Amino acid sequence: MKRVLTTTPDEKKIDIYQAIIIKLWLNHPDSAMVYAKRAVKFTGTQEDIAAKAIAIRLMGGVYYYQDKYDSSIKCNYRSLRLSEQTRDTSLIASCINNLGLAFYRLGSYPEALQYLLKALNMKNRIRQTYGMVQTLNNVGLVYNELKEYNKAREFFTRAINLSKELRDYDGLVYSLNNCGVAYLNEKRFDEAEPFFSEAQKTGLGIENAVWESATFSGLGRIALARNQIREAKRYFDMSFRMRQGIREWNGIAEIYSYYGKIHEQSGNIDSAFYYIMKSLRIAKQIGARDRVFLDYKEMATLFQKKKKYDSALIYQSRFIGLRDTLFSENLARNINDIQQQIQDEETNSKLREKDREIASRTNTAYFVGAIAVLVMIFAFGFYKSSMRERNLRNDLAQKNHEIEQQKEELQVSNEQLGRAHELISRQNSELEEYNLQLQSTVDTRTKELENANKELNIVNLELDNFIYKSSHDIKGPLARLIGLCHVALLDVADPKAKQYLVKLSETSKNLNEIFDRLRTVSDIDSIKLSHEKIRFDEMISRIKSRLKTLDGFNEITFKEEIENIDFQSDPMLVETIFHNLMENAIKFQKKSSQFNKFIAIKVKKLNEDVRVSFVDNGIGIGKKSDNELFTMFTNAALEHKTIGLGLYIVKQCAAKLRGSVRIVPNTNQYTEFELTLPFEIYN
Repeated sequence: MKRVLTTTPDEKKIDIYQAIIIKLWLNHPDSAMVYAKRAVKFTGTQEDIAAKAIAIRLMGGVYYYQDKYDSSIKCNYRSLRLSEQTRDTSLIASCINNLGLAFYRLGSYPEALQYLLKALNMKNRIRQTYGMVQTLNNVGLVYNELKEYNKAREFFTRAINLSKELRDYDGLVYSLNNCGVAYLNEKRFDEAEPFFSEAQKTGLGIENAVWESATFSGLGRIALARNQIREAKRYFDMSFRMRQGIREWNGIAEIYSYYGKIHEQSGNIDSAFYYIMKSLRIAKQIGARDRVFLDYKEMATLFQKKKKYDSALIYQSRFIGLRDTLFSENLARNINDIQQQIQDEETNSKLREKDREIASRTNTAYFVGAIAVLVMIFAFGFYKSSMRERNLRNDLAQKNHEIEQQKEELQVSNEQLGRAHELISRQNSELEEYNLQLQSTVDTRTKELENANKELNIVNLELDNFIYKSSHDIKGPLARLIGLCHVALLDVADPKAKQYLVKLSETSKNLNEIFDRLRTVSDIDSIKLSHEKIRFDEMISRIKSRLKTLDGFNEITFKEEIENIDFQSDPMLVETIFHNLMENAIKFQKKSSQFNKFIAIKVKKLNEDVRVSFVDNGIGIGKKSDNELFTMFTNAALEHKTIGLGLYIVKQCAAKLRGSVRIVPNTNQYTEFELTLPFEIYN
């Protein structure tokens, strides 16, 4: 067929493309897409609107078998617009059918049923058998999702009979599978099994991985319901391999879901979680809301079995929310309205056909009389024409006189237009001159802004250099001063002198710490991020070892709840955040030792983030906004002889890691900081 394509005349090539694409799209959708794109490109050079509509519709069909339902809908809408231009009912019906099937896959059942019933009526009206089996099945699938199983089986049975009549074995396997699934959904396994067995036998004579994989999936469901675990897994494995081969993602997600149920029945809840999550991830990627709906329900069941009721409630809420979206209380009423609307359209169509037949007979009866009337009208018209010609000659003379007058008026108008044109030209010249002046002003302001930016960059660079040089030049003398104070305290015996030396030493150490922190602030923006695994328990132990010399450290009880999380981030910045928050919690403890002081640190994963909570029962912060709290020179900081660089550094480090830190209300009136870091910032 591919060789025939090169020798086929242009006006027939779209038929060859259609045959190739339909042959490929079930088992080899990627190859089918190659030919679909060629068909669209080829018809784009032709004037045949019908061929363009077919090519775009075929591309939409390939998108459907690639599980790209939104793209399928877009292509079929474009094809429908072109098909409506041709007024070809067959083309229009095919587009409408494809739209209905895509909306079904997206879980939009009212739209799906409206399009599919309309396509079915159009095909019945023009007695079109092409695609009728698929349309009957598609209508049945929607009723199946709406749990109207008897009505669904009516359409599946019609499709089975038509497939046998047309010797369409692909359609027969498809219809048998769907009828079996309708029985499965009612847990009527013994009645479902013959349909899947017949589908399996029929499938031996065709090459159709999509429908065969659905057959094995149905047989697997029956075995699973009968608790025949090994037999069920064998069927599901065959279905899975077929669907992997054709990259049929919706089917792959379905098999993962059944793998999860196998492990659930076997008591392997963790393995069941693994497979259901794989199914849910694929379903979300391809937009298969019906599969997402079922996976949410299964996740809620698994969490209940694990006695994780909070997680079960989350998925139960998602399940209910999606269920309300897919099956709203007005859905049944809307479906009935759609059915009634389609029936009304069909009835009106039949009435219009009868009206046209009656009108045709009436027109024949009036034809002879119309000829006689026309002869009389012609004779009367000839008489009137003669009279009108005489009047026209008189009118023509008068019109010529009026035209001469209009010429004179037009000449005057042209002179006025000339003067107006001169005025407009002069105003345009003035406007151009003003625009030049404005452009010059804009250029000047732009240059001033660029110079200001350059000066600002120089100032920032000089500030960084100042901080670096200051810390470097001053830290040496400070270290010597601290050393001298230490030596002097060993030699001096006067208590007053010792008191002064202690204060001088403490002030020097505080100044040294301020320079270290200023250096840290300067380095944060320029640091190049690395990513290593963060071991929170080891990191907290290191920080406590460094902080144990602080006043009041030994009076504090540390409470740590660290989840086992495989988290990667920049170790230096994360440790800097923890160090400053823990140091603040120690420094700002109440001076009294008559109550139990504590610092609680919790680390856990929440959705796609790592959430860290720091709680202490120190002096408290009061009602302050985050902007005031995470700045330097706050009153609380000055009261404790600091300049508030600690929380400022915490905020800068968190921002560098694309995270956040904030103070949150605490029910016990404790001080609580909440740190959030993105879990997959490097992954």
